[in-house]
Amino acid sequence: MKIYYEKVEPAFLLPAAFDDSLARGWYRMYQHLFTVTHWLNADTFEIDRVWWLRYHRDAIQLHDSHRKILKKNRHMDVQFSTFTGITPADDALFAAYSTSTDFDGYPSLSRCLYGSDTPRPASIFDTRVVSVWDGDRLVGRGLFDVGASSVMGKINYFDPAYRSYSPSKFMILKIIEKMHSEGWEWFYPGYIIVGRPKFNYKLFLGKESAEYYDPETEKWKPYNDDIMLPEIRTEKEDMQLIRLHILSLFGFDEEDIATETS
Repeated sequence: MKIYYEKVEPAFLLPAAFDDSLARGWYRMYQHLFTVTHWLNADTFEIDRVWWLRYHRDAIQLHDSHRKILKKNRHMDVQFSTFTGITPADDALFAAYSTSTDFDGYPSLSRCLYGSDTPRPASIFDTRVVSVWDGDRLVGRGLFDVGASSVMGKINYFDPAYRSYSPSKFMILKIIEKMHSEGWEWFYPGYIIVGRPKFNYKLFLGKESAEYYDPETEKWKPYNDDIMLPEIRTEKEDMQLIRLHILSLFGFDEEDIATETS
């Protein structure tokens, strides 16, 4: 079993290099890239398996649930733009969203994007914004990073008064539509975690079109529910996972904590 937590902090990131990183099961955190096979559950202190997901734009089929969301939001005005920085409107919307959800999240949008309360003047990522308006009222915003042919969903936040409209899923559906017009092929929503169903919303685009990254073969495979069964590990593997997470908490570099068990 391969067990690892790795990160890199590039000074700059070309679109093709970002595509390649995503295709190898990496993802953005703050202003660096990371990948991981397991995650520490802060509630139970159990270590759970992580599976990275992706969808090919042309494989996604429109479900009845998707049509329902699109129909309910048909009066909304959707706008796409390039991210130029966090605005007071972003901070207010994110604060309202954060206080209304029980999902483990970031204390601020700046922490999400930069890892600190002081935004950086520049980002290595090409971040775009989808904004949803109901008249002159900002309903939601989604931030996503783009490469040459890939899109990585970073974060969605919305006015809790519109929760019944499923704004986060609506924004993802609109991003998929945008991918067709822009020529982007792959959508990477992040990971799902065994035993943590809160993350399963990332499968709403359709399990039949989802792929997961298998670190053993270093290939993407069609999603199946069996990967969400509890993982059976040896005592040695458990000890290595504990060591990995302890070392990662103290900020050791990836060469210090990446490991492989036989």
